[in-house]
Amino acid sequence: MDQIVLPIFYKVEPRDVRNQTGGYAKAFQEHQNMGFDGTMVQKWKEAMREVGELDGWHSKEDTYEGKLIKTVVKTVGSTLNKRPLSISNNLVGIQLRIKEMLILLDIESNDRKIVGIHGLGGIGKTTIARAVYNTVFHHFEGCSFIANIRETAQQYNGLVHLQKQLIFDILKQENQDISSVDDGIIVIQQRFCAKKVLIVLDDVDQNIQVKSLVGDHKWFDVGSKIIITSRDKQILCVQEADEIYEPKVMNSDDSLELFSRHAFIRDQPLEDYLDLSKAMVKTTGGLPLALQVIGSSLYLKGKVVWEGMLKKLQKVPNYDVMERLKISYEALDDEEQQMFLDTACFFNGMDKEIVCHIWDGCGFFSQVELDALCVRCLVTISEKGELGMHDLLRDLGRYIVCQKNIDEPGKRSRIWSQEDVLDVLDTQTGTSNVKGLSIDFRSISTSQCLMSEGFAAMTKLRLLRVDYARFSGKFTHSFSEL
Repeated sequence: MDQIVLPIFYKVEPRDVRNQTGGYAKAFQEHQNMGFDGTMVQKWKEAMREVGELDGWHSKEDTYEGKLIKTVVKTVGSTLNKRPLSISNNLVGIQLRIKEMLILLDIESNDRKIVGIHGLGGIGKTTIARAVYNTVFHHFEGCSFIANIRETAQQYNGLVHLQKQLIFDILKQENQDISSVDDGIIVIQQRFCAKKVLIVLDDVDQNIQVKSLVGDHKWFDVGSKIIITSRDKQILCVQEADEIYEPKVMNSDDSLELFSRHAFIRDQPLEDYLDLSKAMVKTTGGLPLALQVIGSSLYLKGKVVWEGMLKKLQKVPNYDVMERLKISYEALDDEEQQMFLDTACFFNGMDKEIVCHIWDGCGFFSQVELDALCVRCLVTISEKGELGMHDLLRDLGRYIVCQKNIDEPGKRSRIWSQEDVLDVLDTQTGTSNVKGLSIDFRSISTSQCLMSEGFAAMTKLRLLRVDYARFSGKFTHSFSEL
């Protein structure tokens, strides 16, 4: 039943359990003498044989039971704290990639290994890392999958936050004493050196991120394995990765199957749509993310829509993935587009319930529109209930916002860059176009504060997020749309 069983052979020999000898032979004979069904007794014997072959603990007459209990509790606690990651049911061709990664990791060996996964955005690096993690995590004393490192590291004290997450994942203990990256490195070095760990660092874009979390093979016990995903191969080389895995684009058959699962909710296209589907697949260049997004956008759509989408895709150069994904964005209705852009600029990684509360306050039908975005694979919801978005889609959303006014951020609909926010507020160049603005004072000079004049023209502002705020002036009549 796919359960974990850890037997305790309490003052009994495992071989007696396996072979039904000793006291077990006598007990089974008594059952048969009492008229129990022979087939049922045979099933019990087989069950005992299986249990006797499982790894567990042997408590003999001279075993100190208090020590054994502590060992059992520690093992059970560690086992229960390790859970698989959520992963899509629509994966195609993943088993081959898992197999190739396991060869590079050499899971059965006691070698410490760092294996990088390198490739362009949307190729499936994160999906492969998650699938491998789920396949092997039970082999390790401690496991951690740290996602969205590129995004998190840019925030105030982002590296310290990532170190705390790693320490909690491995030790299951909060550590509030870490106030700097150097503090975190010391704790990781001292507390992890005797642990066999599995660590995945996802979406790394700077060397310092790796150095702060898994600086050296010798920080961890023998048999530890580290997986790093990155678009930048140089980072993996500097880190002296033992192996680098570069996933290839999907072949035509797998591409068609993945596309079909999203466009038709089946493994192959409908007969009437076969030629159109093959043409769609050809335009994506075998990129899994594009196949999912474009396929999902065509679900339950008629041939006229399909043909229009194909014409648009064929006009875009093969290498320009961003423009291809933008076509799916343009097929959304206005509210869906607004919520997509909000997520890309402000809400990636936030609790879904909080975000929906904000959207409802803005007059959106949040649950209906969010479901539509999830169906189209443009937004995801994690097992923790957090909104998520592939980094390529996040970049697309921000690209769309910036393209409206490249040189004048005060005329954009959303401002999230700290540098842009300060410039707009200082120069009072904000306009009624601005719908959302976010600023974190922990990352800027302590002498600066928010002046009411900087917001005067932002009459349509509906979302304002200010962390560690400092204000100056009268805001009494501001933000009528907030």
